[in-house]
Amino acid sequence: MRKSVLAAISTFFLASCDATVPGALAFAHAWHLKPVTVVLPPGFMINIDGRDTPVFGFDSCPPDNHDRSGCTVIEPTTEVVSLILAHEKGPSHEAWAIKRVAGITSFEAIR
Repeated sequence: MRKSVLAAISTFFLASCDATVPGALAFAHAWHLKPVTVVLPPGFMINIDGRDTPVFGFDSCPPDNHDRSGCTVIEPTTEVVSLILAHEKGPSHEAWAIKRVAGITSFEAIR
């Protein structure tokens, strides 16, 4: 069980790299991975242009963190999410398109 969870998490993070998509797709098919709801907590760090950047969403956090807002909830049917990126020069608002291929989720900024 632990190996399959680790493999699913690794596939999620690798899916955003173009060079790894074919391998990730083959892995997803082999393990019969299905879309899941992804929750990014407030301040989740994402590497943007070589810099770790905290991101904040506009969704309520899951019940175990019911008093917190600022999460980004990506349901299996979500097509676009709005985020605040806390850049060094100040916050900026971005919309990200959610891409799914064979159960693998990746993000692409809409600029």
